[in-house]
Amino acid sequence: MNDFETNLNKAIQHYFKGQYDEAEIIYSKLLKIESENENLLNLAGVLYLQKGNLKKALNLLSKAVSKNSNNPDIQNNLGVVHKELKNLKEALKHFRSALNLKPDYYEAYINAGLVSKEEKNFPVAINFFERALKLKPDCYEPHFNIANCYKEQGNFNLAATFFNNSIKLSPNFYGHYNNLGNLFQEKGQYNDAILCYKNALSIKPDYPEVYYNMGICLNELALLEEAIGYFTKAIKIKPNYANAYNNLGTVYQDQGKLIQAMECYKNALRLKSDYSKAHSNLVYLMQFLPYSEKEHYIEANLWWIRHGLKLQHKYKHKKFSSKNKIRIGYISPDFKEHSVSYFLLPLLYGHNRNKFEIYCYSDVKNEDKITQLIKKISDKFQQIFTLSNEDAAELIYHDKIDILIDITGHTQNNRLLVFAMKPSFVQITWLGYPSTTGIPLIDYRITDNIADPIGDTDKYYSEKLIRLPSGFLCYDPLNNAPDISDMPAIKSNMITFCSFNNLPKINENVISVWSKILKEVANSQLMLKSRGLFDPTTRQRYYSMFKEHGIQKEKIIMLPRTHSTFEHLKNYNNADIGLDTFPYNGTTTTFEALWMGIPVITLKGKCHASRVGSSILEKLNLLELIADSEETYIKKTVQLTFNFKKISELRIQLRNILLSSNLMNAKNFATSFENALEQVINNPTTRAFKF
Repeated sequence: MNDFETNLNKAIQHYFKGQYDEAEIIYSKLLKIESENENLLNLAGVLYLQKGNLKKALNLLSKAVSKNSNNPDIQNNLGVVHKELKNLKEALKHFRSALNLKPDYYEAYINAGLVSKEEKNFPVAINFFERALKLKPDCYEPHFNIANCYKEQGNFNLAATFFNNSIKLSPNFYGHYNNLGNLFQEKGQYNDAILCYKNALSIKPDYPEVYYNMGICLNELALLEEAIGYFTKAIKIKPNYANAYNNLGTVYQDQGKLIQAMECYKNALRLKSDYSKAHSNLVYLMQFLPYSEKEHYIEANLWWIRHGLKLQHKYKHKKFSSKNKIRIGYISPDFKEHSVSYFLLPLLYGHNRNKFEIYCYSDVKNEDKITQLIKKISDKFQQIFTLSNEDAAELIYHDKIDILIDITGHTQNNRLLVFAMKPSFVQITWLGYPSTTGIPLIDYRITDNIADPIGDTDKYYSEKLIRLPSGFLCYDPLNNAPDISDMPAIKSNMITFCSFNNLPKINENVISVWSKILKEVANSQLMLKSRGLFDPTTRQRYYSMFKEHGIQKEKIIMLPRTHSTFEHLKNYNNADIGLDTFPYNGTTTTFEALWMGIPVITLKGKCHASRVGSSILEKLNLLELIADSEETYIKKTVQLTFNFKKISELRIQLRNILLSSNLMNAKNFATSFENALEQVINNPTTRAFKF
């Protein structure tokens, strides 16, 4: 054996022992001697691939292929480099070349399948994995990858079958259990998912992704403190885990720990500057804190600059191409049993189908009866939860949508990056978010002159404001509601206040004001209901916050979770007066309370989020329930507690007041809404609207 072969074998031995630096020294020397040797180029390229020096690996393996394009191993290795560099089409080309040269090349089938899966070409990916499976039927890897493809396509039954096959073939591989757990998680079967994750951790206790996934499930089960523990563990193992920071922030937010949530979102963005979801969470969180409208606007605009600006001008729209009907597209992750549905469905029912075609683009993974209802009343209902933002935008563009309407804003699971590409002629935001999106390519925002008084707030919106004369909301309770009971205070001689708002809205200042009311009304108690209060640690924290203001635990009633809307509404029968939150008012909770005969006291603020309560109550001519200061809020509430007759009258009248108002007149609301749509489609630059 000559010196070249001796040294080459030494380098190979170093490589297989994991002694990469030693192998690199030898390969470098040999390449100076035989720089055209295809075998050496291939081996050295694989070494640099292993070391993560992709540029060097690409150079060496490309040269090796130029020397011998008929070597399937070199083609496969070069494909792997391109895959790591995200040159997916180039990678697939080399994997196909390897398979043409060697039709029984198992690894090349797996690699080609992984690239096709990453390209979201799932049928092609499955075909590659199935061909690998025929070659090695007892190997878990093809089963595992086929399962992942079916999972991505939303075919949960087939995915579960292949995951279970892979577990049988390789019971000690932790990845099976994690991915099967993710499947259960997406189906909403959180306890089953947790069992899978525990199996994964029993095999690999330092697996950060499993701790992260456990945290997601525990959060969904409202076991918030436990979720925090798992997210924290994931971050401890993997300090640069941006997703874990983001989700930890959402748990803190659900607990009402807003400052901690803010720090988590900032950490997520520090680690991953293009993390648009974490940035949306931060923008949304600001609505609960005493930031000015200007500060909200600046942060939303920063979101656009950082995440959306690079996507603009993807689609060109010369002008509105008049058709028989105007085509409206609604896009949302909330086409299900969700507060948004109480306001969207009246509009969908009320739309004039002689003038408008309704397309709904749904990001819902687990459909329910409301999803099915929306499907029935849509001209076209399209699932997009498996689609990337780019693919969703392409679908909308090819559907020739004239007006695309966002009903999510910066709330969870938004698709604002779709709007950043502007796949429709006109874009509008409405309903689900109480401030500007910061996206200049969203042309308009639907509101009214109470939530957004003319001239006061326009400069802090990137959108032009359309103020509907009858209000920007139309409510439908959707479900059969319980009968309204007699005023409970008449029997108990104790006033029961209530707020069923989420905990982020119940801040220290709100608790301070409510505590003053409870002190002034001697025989009184406060009933709270929020998913976050299911968590024992969170409950105790809120008890302690009230105690700091002199209110003992006995005066605070924290209700358990309910399993139906009917049971949820029934809880209002145990209350006398509703207390709105500030600076972020309730919306659905205010309508629910009024529907159940509960008068709600609100505090009118300066921005949209703090004026929704006023918008609702003014439209019902219930001006006596609106306060303009904390002192007035306390005074009005206390005065009402001494007027049992007034509370009882309102309890009897409120449902009828709502029913006879524009706030529940779907036909009138839809006409007003459509009038605005027709004006903007015919004159997209208009700022003056005639109703």
